[in-house]
Amino acid sequence: LEDQNDNKILNTNNKLSEGNNIKYLDFRKISSSKWIVKVNSTGPYTLVFSNSYHPMWRAYANGKEYDSIPSYYFINSFQINETGNHEVTIEFIGQRIQDIGIIISGMAYLVCFGYLFFEWKREGSYSQTLKLKNKPTNILKGIK
Repeated sequence: LEDQNDNKILNTNNKLSEGNNIKYLDFRKISSSKWIVKVNSTGPYTLVFSNSYHPMWRAYANGKEYDSIPSYYFINSFQINETGNHEVTIEFIGQRIQDIGIIISGMAYLVCFGYLFFEWKREGSYSQTLKLKNKPTNILKGIK
């Protein structure tokens, strides 16, 4: 985590360093595509997120959306212009799109299998089996 002046805020011991805009920082992983960060800041700061850079990462703070900016060429960072106590939600919006696609695909499978099941029941499973069983012999009788 860094502040506006590129001062390192969070060191390897997860302790805040001196000379930055952040007074307090706490983070929690909700899922692989969502994080909650609680911050108390005295000025704007840059939140550097160590996942690989992708433009579909977003940060939300106080109802505002912040786009991901590449930092160090390969990781995500967000320029947050909030002060005081606030919560930042970092989320990969591509996951939402994938979840919607999975739901739509699942519904399509249910509709297809439901249609096949009801057609099978409507025609009767036993009568269909007899029709298929007798079909080759009927065709052979026609050849004689």
